[in-house]
Amino acid sequence: MNKIAKEYLNFNEYSELRVEEKLITILRYWGFEKNVFYGKVRKRIDTQKTFTFIDNLRNVDGQSIYNPFNGELISSIFCVINNIPKSKNIKEGDMVIFSVELSKRDEQERSPIKVDERNITKIDKLININDESKEYNIGEFGKLDKDIYSKIIEEVNRKFLRSNDIFKVYLEGSFKVEAEEAIETVLKNNKDNIISEILELKHKRDDLKEDINRINEEISKGTDDINSIKKQHDKINESIIKIEEKEKRFIKLGLIEEKKFESKENRVRLKGNVEKINHIYEYLYKREIKPLLYKREILEQFFIGLHTNQIIILGGAPGSGKTSLVEGVAEAIGAECRMVYVRPNWNSAEDLLGFYNPMESLYIGTPMIDTIIEANENSEQLYFICLDEMNLGCVEHYFSDFLSALYSKNKEINLYSNEIYRSEMKIISEKLGVDKSKDEIINNIGIDEYARLERRYRNLEKYKPFINIPSNVRFIGTINRDATTKDLSPKVIDRSIIININSSFDTFEELIKLKENSESIEPIYISSDEIVSRSGDMNRAYIEFKKLIDIFNKNGLELNFRFLQTAASMLEVEGIERSSIIDYIIATKVLPKINLEVNEDNKFINELETILYNNKISEGIYKDIKDFYNENEIMTYWR
Repeated sequence: MNKIAKEYLNFNEYSELRVEEKLITILRYWGFEKNVFYGKVRKRIDTQKTFTFIDNLRNVDGQSIYNPFNGELISSIFCVINNIPKSKNIKEGDMVIFSVELSKRDEQERSPIKVDERNITKIDKLININDESKEYNIGEFGKLDKDIYSKIIEEVNRKFLRSNDIFKVYLEGSFKVEAEEAIETVLKNNKDNIISEILELKHKRDDLKEDINRINEEISKGTDDINSIKKQHDKINESIIKIEEKEKRFIKLGLIEEKKFESKENRVRLKGNVEKINHIYEYLYKREIKPLLYKREILEQFFIGLHTNQIIILGGAPGSGKTSLVEGVAEAIGAECRMVYVRPNWNSAEDLLGFYNPMESLYIGTPMIDTIIEANENSEQLYFICLDEMNLGCVEHYFSDFLSALYSKNKEINLYSNEIYRSEMKIISEKLGVDKSKDEIINNIGIDEYARLERRYRNLEKYKPFINIPSNVRFIGTINRDATTKDLSPKVIDRSIIININSSFDTFEELIKLKENSESIEPIYISSDEIVSRSGDMNRAYIEFKKLIDIFNKNGLELNFRFLQTAASMLEVEGIERSSIIDYIIATKVLPKINLEVNEDNKFINELETILYNNKISEGIYKDIKDFYNENEIMTYWR
């Protein structure tokens, strides 16, 4: 077998590296600047298999790939074909261009990389990007100037194409997404100039409006020729319209934010928790678009859960309304709801937190981190971050930093080394100087280097080494229980309030009746300081749940100090009957811990049944657990 004549990497030393450092180390060993490869999708002999290989593996410069640990040629690479989005329309035998990610830990020495199915594109339609006759028209972005178009092409080439131009980009079909990302990158790199232009135009607009007011005064006084003034008036109005149209275009491109004048502070604010829950219930079923109806007990459990520092996990069959509940409640109370769609291949904190890229000296953020940064800057606003289908991946792996931080004193998460931050800031400060003007700096280092340093500075200012999880953020997850999902670990269950959501035709029929002759109502506003976790009386909580604690601990199911903290906090929520809250605590915090084998003579079953008597919600859940035990001889909530 062909081998490369080069000193190999020491696998034991490599294994000690952090996850984000490993792939960078391998790429550097190969001498590759870009994580871009190409090859041909192998035809599967057994079409039932969910995986295949990409053959004739090369990097973007056409170089062969060798295993950095033993020097053997890597001519093919593993690919889970079922993970490739159907929209990519990739079939066996296609030529594809893609990036790679690390293989599973126990396979890395033999085969260190695999295809990153999120970043794979078919090479099926090529045109010459240097064709002068091509119109610079890119879909919804409209016709662009040639210089901007050229920058876009350079950006796409830099990210996706071979340097010797064997591959030529086209801006439609399978490269449409990549092209639009390149457009966004180029335009955002010019964002400062565009914003300056917008500000200048706004000043001109304001000046023109003042001119109009002056002219109107002159018209009313009759001091000038009216027809001449009207022409001038119309001409100024045309200029204003053009400026406002240009502003709308920049808003459409996402380069500036559209001002939203609705103030949630002006919405109705209710005092009591009962009134708030009643409003949520009524608002959801009276919505004109996508009306929703949930049992009041579910809304009460969700509302109480918001008053804790626990993760709220909504479980139920597909279509039972888990995600809709999160979005609907957020809409009803004026909370910001941000969805995070979990992927099956998430296995580390980087998938949620992002990572520091030492090659670019930039932190690569994520929507989750950006939302937390926004929440820190807007402390009165309540934020829901919903991890949709959170158990598609292993929650304890990708969410581990958050699980720890939620119960730490300062609620901080370390994104990257503080030493990197200080070092980068020092380099940028030295190059930009303190007393020099912008023009002097550009003359010394050039416009490209200045733009690069400014981008690094803005990035470091946004993504500091540590990020605080503010008290106005609530983490919510939805889960399905089937063969495609991962089980929740005891650590996750211990830090969660788990609400079981069931839909039925009875609920649907009730919704139809309620909708008759009903009119929609306006949402209210609940600020973050109205939804807080209060420390309750743990001694009182212990007395309330002592029998349950004894029974569970005797059977190896620990109801620990954290359980008592959460139970005491839930009991502090006002306006809901104490007996109902106790029922909800058992249903959402106690019963989800049940997962054990018991003998027929074990007293656990009957003792627990006695305690749960007259607790409507928990008694119903326990009945399902017991029915499953009678058929399978296993006591488990997670059936």
